[in-house]
Amino acid sequence: MCIRDRRKYAFFGLAWTLLIFSHVSCHKLESEVEPNQESEVESNVVPEDKPKSSINQQEDTGEFVGEPPLKEDNTIPGSKLPPLEKVNEQKTPFIIEPPKNWFQKYMLEIFFSLVLAGYAVQFFAGKSHNEKVARAWVALNMPVFAAQFASIGISSQAEETKKPSPEPSIVAEEENGVHGALIEQHSYSMFKFYATGRMNCNYCLVTLDLKRRQDMFTMFTFNLLWPEQDKVSYEIPLLFADSFPCIFALVKKRNMKNILENDKILKDYTTQYKITGLSDQFAVLTEYEEIADHILTPHMIEKLNKSPDSYDFIELMDQPSSTNNSLVLRIDYVLEGKATLETSADLTNDVLKLVDSIANFKVNRGLRDEIQSKRVKILQVESKEKREARQEEQMKKKAEKQKEKEAKQANLTPEQQRKLEEKEHKRDLKRQNKKLVKIAKKQSKLISFISVSYTHLRAHETSLHLVCRLLLEKKKQHN
Repeated sequence: MCIRDRRKYAFFGLAWTLLIFSHVSCHKLESEVEPNQESEVESNVVPEDKPKSSINQQEDTGEFVGEPPLKEDNTIPGSKLPPLEKVNEQKTPFIIEPPKNWFQKYMLEIFFSLVLAGYAVQFFAGKSHNEKVARAWVALNMPVFAAQFASIGISSQAEETKKPSPEPSIVAEEENGVHGALIEQHSYSMFKFYATGRMNCNYCLVTLDLKRRQDMFTMFTFNLLWPEQDKVSYEIPLLFADSFPCIFALVKKRNMKNILENDKILKDYTTQYKITGLSDQFAVLTEYEEIADHILTPHMIEKLNKSPDSYDFIELMDQPSSTNNSLVLRIDYVLEGKATLETSADLTNDVLKLVDSIANFKVNRGLRDEIQSKRVKILQVESKEKREARQEEQMKKKAEKQKEKEAKQANLTPEQQRKLEEKEHKRDLKRQNKKLVKIAKKQSKLISFISVSYTHLRAHETSLHLVCRLLLEKKKQHN
């Protein structure tokens, strides 16, 4: 299980737990409130034989001792104030009506239980369907890989290197009498197949990126707006003696704008090239025409025109900034249904034939030098643009700092400004001294003074390398 799925299921579990806890607490609170309300209602009910006394019938035993009592119409004797209103002390009881039946009482729990059950059914059904698709693909392509490669599967590679496989893997079970190879499972919708040991290529890595059928939320919301597709991607680093520089891509026209915005190499190094007979749904981007004509043979063009929706992307590229022209072939293929899955073995055969065809392609010396000179010019332009952008960013930062400094100085008094200028002047002198010290240290390393005698200087006056006069004098003294 991938991290994204774990977080999602943890979130649903936590939300479900909080919902149950809050609903149980609400029921408990209602059960505690109802008896108190009944007792309050009972206390507010006044017996019939004891009518409530009005204000004029109450005896004042406190502050207003000796004052005349109120009249029957609630007026004070000898006063012109209007009569007092009678106070209704009886309160209206607040009664919570209980739900009519159990369905209304537990409607929220029932709804979320159904959603959770549907999510669980979709999870196990989608997971099982993706595993079946992966196993079926391996079973159909296993004979092709077994005939072309010496080592197949993630586990076989681990056994050869005597190291355990770092990622969990599943074994394609025996289906229809064909045993599948080991395939690495990265998530419930992504599987990877590995093969190595073949001429003209280092290895072949196949990635099955299937629909997220295990996720009900994705299938019934995002998938309706942006439909997902089952894709098979081939990544093959080419390995042959006479490698050559190349940048080539076959893309869908509807995706070309987005691809050029995201891929700077294709944008800077390639131009669109028209291939006669190719469907209008495709666009060819190439660095030079010879490689496009070599890859898109009449047989390949016929296959592309026959199933234009199946082929999504073909790319052959090296790194322009590197002197080592290591080519990598990438092909994206769409599994439209059961019929396309059954013909996936033919696609694998075509991919491996394309590898051998690229290995036989030769680039003459003149074309190679022309490509390298173009790449050098483009790299120089890119480095210049980066340098200018970096300088422009530094200038913006300096301008912003200068504005902040001017804004601070505008609010200071003349005395504070003078002190600030002195402080900045001292800081600048300190920086200059540090720079001078560094320069002096560098010069002292380059120029070193050694004290020598006059005789040494006289001995090296000419290019004849005369014997030092000091040695001659010592020799005379010894004699």
